[in-house]
Formats: sequence, structure tokens, C-alpha cells
Amino acid sequence: MTERRRLIDFILARLFLVTLLLVSTLILKVQSPGSIEGWLFTRFFLLLTGAYLFSLLSIVVSWLNVGFTYILAYFQIIWDILFVTLLLVVTGGIDSPFSFFYLLSIINAGVLLARREAIYTASLCGILYGALLDFQYFGLLTPLGLSRERAGQYGAAYVFYTLFFTIVVYYLAAYLCGYLAERLRRSELDLKEYKTRMEAELKRADRLAAVGELSARMAHEIRNPLAAISGSVQLIAENHNLQGEERQLLEIVMRESDRLNSLLTDFLAYARPLPPRKVEVPFCHIIDDLRLLMLSDQRFQRITIRREFDDMMKVWVDRDQFTQLLWNLFVNAADAMPQGGDITIALLPFTGGGEIDGACRITISDTGKGMSPQELAAIFEPFFSTKQEGTGLGLATVYRIVQGHGGRIRVESSPGEGTRFFIRLPGKTGEE
Repeated sequence: MTERRRLIDFILARLFLVTLLLVSTLILKVQSPGSIEGWLFTRFFLLLTGAYLFSLLSIVVSWLNVGFTYILAYFQIIWDILFVTLLLVVTGGIDSPFSFFYLLSIINAGVLLARREAIYTASLCGILYGALLDFQYFGLLTPLGLSRERAGQYGAAYVFYTLFFTIVVYYLAAYLCGYLAERLRRSELDLKEYKTRMEAELKRADRLAAVGELSARMAHEIRNPLAAISGSVQLIAENHNLQGEERQLLEIVMRESDRLNSLLTDFLAYARPLPPRKVEVPFCHIIDDLRLLMLSDQRFQRITIRREFDDMMKVWVDRDQFTQLLWNLFVNAADAMPQGGDITIALLPFTGGGEIDGACRITISDTGKGMSPQELAAIFEPFFSTKQEGTGLGLATVYRIVQGHGGRIRVESSPGEGTRFFIRLPGKTGEE
């Protein structure tokens, strides 16, 4: 709910309350003509009329000037405090049944503004109510129709205790209302951010699906003539009469053909991934397999792998696909640390508020150069890469695999501070 909408709802609630007061007073006057004196009813009616006019004016101003909302909210609180104070004066001061209306002003301050303003409002209400009772007790409000004798009948002790406990209640209401209002605002912001993130993920998923289908068709069309070219070159290379320069050129053609074939394989793996065949796998077994692969890869010579998980923990995944996912993340981390660094792997069970068998949260972090906000926003886009020889499909494939497993992936990174990938995967009985 926007601040403007909240303010208008508050003003409409005030109009409803004022209308209820007016109707109930008219009914009382009709049924018991002598219960309300004429001068008292006139003052009461003028006060309610002022509340109507101020509320209607506030609605008009809020619609005409959106940027005036915050200042207008302050005016609403000030008016409410003034209105309740005048209402107490008109309806008997210490005998008035409407002293609790100050609580509504405090609650409104917490909802419309913040906890600090609610406490300020409670302080002001306590000061005004205390001054009203004291002035009536000492006869300073007799010209306004508030009898000193009436206050004197209760005694000083009663007036003091009434004021003391009323002020305590005001402050308690201010604190609780401010706290709940702040929690509500934080929840609204979190919900809005979550909605925005989900919309972005849905758009990305639709875009990736369209690009993936097109890529798959193109890859098939390119792969057939490429196979013919590669086979023909291999046959020519078997000719022993080739000169050194000619053989070198053929080796370049074969090498580039193999690289292009590898790229097309990545295309097809990304564009048309197989449904995951999930099994329960010890997480340490997957990491051990990857460590063996790293021993023969020059990129990992200066990389230290740190494990932060229990070797007994298991994950519910497609072993081949998940191995590919982790390998792509490790390669991405190693490329970001050409001078060496640390890759940390953490695994924790994830319940999400309830028991989900096998659900987990995996964190892959590195101490590399990090990424800019622009790079961070596009890392899962296909064909996006910051490396000269990159295909731009590594992290896009990671995203696809996580999606295929029914999970979520999130990234945090800043230039010079490394990168952290957070992956949540569902278990046997739940989906993320």
C-alpha cells in the first residue's frame, strides 16, 4: 500500500468516526431532549463540522499534490490532537468519555509516520491531557464550562493516578504501534522486492527458453556440415605427401573444428537440457570427483579449495548435471583469480519453516576480482561473457540446471570483493 493510499484511508476512517459521533449524538438528543444542553450541542456540532471540512480539504490536497503526502500526514496528526483536546473540553473534561481518542491519534502517528513520531504524539497527548485536568482542577477552565467543583469531587489523588496511568498507556500504545508499523513497512518492502525479483526471473526464463529453442535448431543445422568438413580434413591430413605449412594449416582447421563442435555441444546441452534424474548422492563424492579433474587443469594450480560441510551430508540431484553445474562455477571462479585464491564450498540443510527431506542451501564463494553491478545483472544471460575466449553459456547452463532441479540461484558480488553464489535445492518431498 502506498503512503498516499494509506493517508486517504486514514482520512476516510476519521470521516466515518465523526459521522458515527454525530448520528449517535442526534439520536440521543431526539430520544432524551434534556440530556444535552443547547449551547453544548452547538459547540459539539461546530467541532464535528470543522472535522468534516478539514478531512474533505485534506483529501482534495492529497489528490492534487502527491509530493505533499508526508507533510499532510503531520497536519492530520496535529489536527487530531487538537480535535480530541477540544472534544474533551466540550464534553466535560475529566468526566468526558472520549479521552481514549488520544490513543487513535497515537496509533495514526505510528501508522502514517514512524515509531519516533508516535512517541512524540504520545508525549504531546500526555501533556495536553495533564494540562486539561490540572487547569480544570484549579478552576482555570471555568469560563469554558468546565466546573472546578466537579474535578474537586474526585480529589487530587484520583486526578494524579488517572493522569499517570493514562500517560503510561499512551506510551505503551506508541511503542507497540510504532514497532508493528515498522515491521509492516519492512514486510511490504521485502514483498515488493521479492515480486520484482520473481518478475525478472520469469522474464529471463521466457527469454532463455526462446533463445534456447532457436539455438538448438541452428546448432543442428551447423553441426552436420561441420562434421563433413572435419571428416574431410582428417582424410586429407592422412596424406603423407603434405608439406609442413600445408599440414600446419590442416591442424589449425581440425583444432578449430573441434572447438566449434565443443561450442555446439554446449549449445545443445543448454538449449535442450534433459530432465534431471535425481538420486541421493553424498555431496563429498561430487566434490572429490571435481578435485580429481582440477589436478590436470592448469587454471586450478594456485587455487585452494575449502570445504565447509559435513562429509555425511547428501543432496538430492542429478549427479551428472550437478557435477557440470559445480564445474562451471569453479571454472568461473578460477578465471576470476589468475594469481590464485580460495574457493569455499558450504552446504547446509534448508527447511524453509518446515521439514523438507534432502533440501539444502549451497554457497560457492571465491576471493576473485568480483563483478560490477552491470555484469551482475547479465551473468545468466546466454552468450554474455567478460572473457575473451568465453562462450557465455557456462553460467547460463548453471541457471538452467538449477531451474530444472526446481531450485533457485542468487549471486552477490562487488568489484574487488569476490563473488558468492547461493543455491537452494528442494529435497525429495518439496520444491523451492
